[in-house]
Amino acid sequence: MINFIKKLFSSRYEVVFRMYEVIPGRPVKANEKKFKFEKGADIEAKAFYDKVLASLMENKLSPSEVVLLKGRKAIQSKEFGPVAELKKLAA
Repeated sequence: MINFIKKLFSSRYEVVFRMYEVIPGRPVKANEKKFKFEKGADIEAKAFYDKVLASLMENKLSPSEVVLLKGRKAIQSKEFGPVAELKKLAA
């Protein structure tokens, strides 16, 4: 019963991966992939976030960013490449 109530009021977790496609002469395009987790699945979400970061560092995919969300608030984020400048161009 207590676990049910605890899970009921827990936040949802989400890992968002954005990869920016830059082709000269064309507008910047952002491809976004969201991975949603159940309420209270903070350990699984953090482990997946770390796994995605390790994969990005190994494969050197740039420009891209990974964000770990708790509800709607970003807990952690990591950018690879000139993401801030590309966000301005993609908007």
